Amino acid sequence: MEPIAMIVRALVAGAGAVSKETASDAVKNAYNELKANIMLNWEVGMEGEKADAQEVRLMLDNLEDDPEMFQIRVEKRLAEAMPTPDEELVVKAQQLCDLLDETGLKPEGQ
Repeated sequence: MEPIAMIVRALVAGAGAVSKETASDAVKNAYNELKANIMLNWEVGMEGEKADAQEVRLMLDNLEDDPEMFQIRVEKRLAEAMPTPDEELVVKAQQLCDLLDETGLKPEGQ
């Protein structure tokens, strides 16, 4: 799986998991760290141009609210902002996926 697609899928799965009462603090923390790291990296933008922080926040909020409608759009915009994502971001996304697997909170097909 491409790194950007994996990052966005981890974000979608994490958003779904933290909305449940059964989500542990570890899951919530991992999700919030991933989201904060995405925002930080995204805001740097393409070729060092700073992205609009409000736009980034809106895109991520829309993704949380309606992943089916916004997942592809967010993947595209994220890939434009960071064609090669930071290794730390990829690691955090994988850690969240692993944690969701361990706790049984990862949605089917993710």
